[in-house]
Amino acid sequence: MTSLRAGRAGNSKDAPPYIEGYASVFNKLSVDLGGFREKIKPSAFARAIKEKQDVRCLFNHNSDIGVLGRTSAGTLTMREDAHGLFYRCDLPETQLARDLHASIKRGDVQECSFSFTIPTGGQTWTEGRFSKDPNDENYDPDFDPDEDEETFASRTLTDVDLLDCSPVVWAAYPQTNISARADKRSRSSKRFHAEATMQDFSPEQRAYLRTECEGRFAVVPVNCPEPFLSQILEKRAAVLGISPAGPTPAPNSDLADELNALRAL
Repeated sequence: MTSLRAGRAGNSKDAPPYIEGYASVFNKLSVDLGGFREKIKPSAFARAIKEKQDVRCLFNHNSDIGVLGRTSAGTLTMREDAHGLFYRCDLPETQLARDLHASIKRGDVQECSFSFTIPTGGQTWTEGRFSKDPNDENYDPDFDPDEDEETFASRTLTDVDLLDCSPVVWAAYPQTNISARADKRSRSSKRFHAEATMQDFSPEQRAYLRTECEGRFAVVPVNCPEPFLSQILEKRAAVLGISPAGPTPAPNSDLADELNALRAL
């Protein structure tokens, strides 16, 4: 079942257009966000919805190109159910909305995401363990015990403040998409230098690894505790082939769209 769909509020071709889908799903593992994974627990959005937080609907989380809908205007509605965060946006008569509506109907845009901030106590960090059981919340169909580490830094979201719900080109949760996307490059966690620890890396390297080191990496979450922070940065260094005291490469601008889609995580 496609989680993002475009339709019209009636049988007429001139009926108002809308889009709807799940911006988030519960108890599912995200893709590798650059050394850590993430899960969302049921009721994580309950407070935000109850408080009627003013949430926008954007494309690729980008407000610069226009706003598609907004809860305070009544053009964006959201609800939390057993599956996740469902939203519907009544689209405006703008070129952006018309183009996006057509792209979703064609299947060119199939995924959804959301951006947020986390209040105090809204997240926990633990060491997760991959599972080959499809019924397990740590299930990863691409996990290879002969090639990949069995454990990972895991962030669980239990309460968030919502900023936007967005159709996106790249989604952090493949379960919001009709087809999952796997990138083995970003899943590798083997260290580039077996004896390297983050204290061996320069401040410039650490700053680079925390932020825009590669488009496929999300910004490291605020208040990420040690030792998870060092573990995340070490894995990023391994994927990128950065050795201690070595040069800091330039960001990969070709993956800028994916970085923008992941930045809010």
